[in-house]
Amino acid sequence: MAKILVVVPKEYLRDIALDAIKTLEVNADVILSDVMSMDEVIQKITKSKAKIVVARGYQATYLEENTPFTIVPICLTSNEIALLIKKACEIAQKKRPNITLFGYKNTFGDISHLDEVFDANIKLEMLNDDESIKLEEAKRDMVDVVIGGNKVVRLAKEKNMEAIFCDSSIDSIINALKTAKNMSFTIDNELKNYPQFNTLLDVSFNQIYQLNRMHQIELANKSAQNYIGYDIIGKNIEDVFDSIDIKVIDEMFLRKLEIYQGVLEYQKDILNYTLVPVILENVVKELILSVSIVSHTFNVNKEDYTNGYVASASFQSIQTKSEDYKNMIRLAKLLSVESDPLFISSGCGLDKENISEAIHNFSQRKNGPFIRINCFYKEEEMEDLIFNKAIFAANGGTLALIGFNHLPIRIQNRLFYSYVAKGDSFDLNEEKKSDVRFILISDDSLNNLHKNKLIIDELFYYLKPFELQIPPLNSRYDDLISLIRDTFDNFILKYKKNIKVDNEVIEYLAHLNWDGNDIEIIQNIKYIVIEASSKILSIEFVKRCMAKKNFEPIKNQNIYDPILNAYYKYNGNRTKMAKELDISTTTLWRKLKKYNLE
Repeated sequence: MAKILVVVPKEYLRDIALDAIKTLEVNADVILSDVMSMDEVIQKITKSKAKIVVARGYQATYLEENTPFTIVPICLTSNEIALLIKKACEIAQKKRPNITLFGYKNTFGDISHLDEVFDANIKLEMLNDDESIKLEEAKRDMVDVVIGGNKVVRLAKEKNMEAIFCDSSIDSIINALKTAKNMSFTIDNELKNYPQFNTLLDVSFNQIYQLNRMHQIELANKSAQNYIGYDIIGKNIEDVFDSIDIKVIDEMFLRKLEIYQGVLEYQKDILNYTLVPVILENVVKELILSVSIVSHTFNVNKEDYTNGYVASASFQSIQTKSEDYKNMIRLAKLLSVESDPLFISSGCGLDKENISEAIHNFSQRKNGPFIRINCFYKEEEMEDLIFNKAIFAANGGTLALIGFNHLPIRIQNRLFYSYVAKGDSFDLNEEKKSDVRFILISDDSLNNLHKNKLIIDELFYYLKPFELQIPPLNSRYDDLISLIRDTFDNFILKYKKNIKVDNEVIEYLAHLNWDGNDIEIIQNIKYIVIEASSKILSIEFVKRCMAKKNFEPIKNQNIYDPILNAYYKYNGNRTKMAKELDISTTTLWRKLKKYNLE
C-alpha cells in the first residue's frame, strides 16, 4: 500500500492523527510542522518517500500548488464548525454577533445553515497570503470573533481582536485518511498495471507525455523520446514545446477544462495536441498530453521569394488580454494547419494583416512566399494581377487578398470555380499549376457582405465555418490601455522627449470612440508627442491637440468599466466603491493596482 504522510501544526493534532491512523489501520506517518518552514516540510515529505500527503489549511494549499505530491486536504466537518461557532458566540456575549471564518480552499464544509442555528452573522473569507489586509477589513467591519489558523489567530491578537484557532477533531482527520487510503489502493493498482500500460504507450504512434502539477514530464513513451531526441524526463513541458499554452495546463488541474485540443510548432513541424486530465477521488492527479505530427514544413525552390514576400508577424508577437481575442487566436492556430481558404474580418486597423501573417508563419507553408494583394484596382487589372501573376508568385505559400469586400463578383466566381471548388491546386490549364492558400481579409463580416450582395452564395457558405472575426479594439479595454501606453512610450523615446503622461490622459483616450482602431490611435498619439513642450502631458493639452486636428471624439459606448466609473464617482473612496461594486476592499485594492490607482 502506498505510504501516506499526515502534516499537522500542533502536538495535540498529531496525537489525534496517530489515533486515526490506528483506527483505520493505514500505512501512514505524522510530522509536526509547528516550527518548520514550508521548504523544510517539503524536504521531510521527500525524504519519507510518501506518495500521498494529508494536510490542512495553508499547508495543503501551498503543497498542492507548488509540489508534485498528491494532496488530500483536511476539511472541517459541519459538526466541528458548529462547535467553533458556538464557542465564538459565547466569547462575543451579544445578540447576533459578527463571526468570520478565515481559511483556504477545502478548509471548511457547508456553513450556509449555521446563521439561523446560532442567530449570528457568519461570513467565510478565503485567504491567499493576504491575512493582514483581510483582518484589517474585518476590524473595520466590526467583526466580533474571527476563526482561523495559527497565523490568523496571531495577527488577530496583535490587532486586539478576539480569535479562535480552528481545531480539527478525529472526524475530519479520519475522513481525510479514508480518502487517502482509497487513493493509495488506486496507486497500488496503477503500479501493478504499469508494465502493460508502458507497453501500450511504447507501441503508440502518437507522442505521449505525462505531466504533473509543476508542468514536469514524469513519463514519455518511445515515440516522444525519439522525436525530441534527448532525455526529457523531469523537464518542464514549456521548455520542450515553447508554444504550448501553460494557462490551459493550470486550468485543467483546477478542473476548469475537461479536454483541450491545440496546435504546436516544433522546429519545422506542425503538431496537433490533446490534453486530458487523470482524475482520482475528484482530484486531477496528472495530465496526459498526446501529440501527433500534422506535417513537416516543406521548402519552396523560389530564390527570390524573400524579396518582399515575407510575413513578419507571429502568434507570439500578438499580445492580448481579451478572452474573445484569445479564443479567436486558438481557432486560428487550429485552422493554420489546413489549406482551405480562410476569411478574416474586423474594422479598420492592422489586426487583420497581423493575424493573416501569423497564420502563414504557423502553417506548413511558412517557408513559402506570403503575397499581399489590395483589392482596390479596376476589375480588369485585378483579374490579371490575381490570376496571371500573384497566384503563381505565391506558389507553395499564401496569397492574402486585402479588402476582399471590394473584390468584383465576376472575379469571385472565377476564384471559387477555378480554385476553391478544385481543392488546393490552382489549375488554369495543364501547363500552369500553383499550390496556394488564400486568406481573404475584409473590413466587414461575411453576414453583412452576404446581406448586401457583396459575395457570391457559393463562397459565403464555403467560408462561413472558417470565418475569423477579430473583436474590435474599442471593446478590448485592457488591450486599448496597453496600446496607448506603449505608443506613448515608443514616441517619447523616438523623439527624445522628457514627458510624463498622466493616468487621466490614458483613461480619457481609452474611452474615446476610435473608428480607425490602432491606426488612428497611433497617429494621434504621435501628433500629441510631437506637439508636447511641457514635462507633464495634461488632459487639457491633449484635448487642445485633438481640437487643432478637427478631431471630434465621441465617448466609446462599447466600454463600460465599473471600476473606473466608481473611482471617479466617489473620488477614490474605497469603502463607497467596494459597496457599489459588491466586492471586498481587498479585491478592490488589487483591481486598482492594474490602473495604477492604488
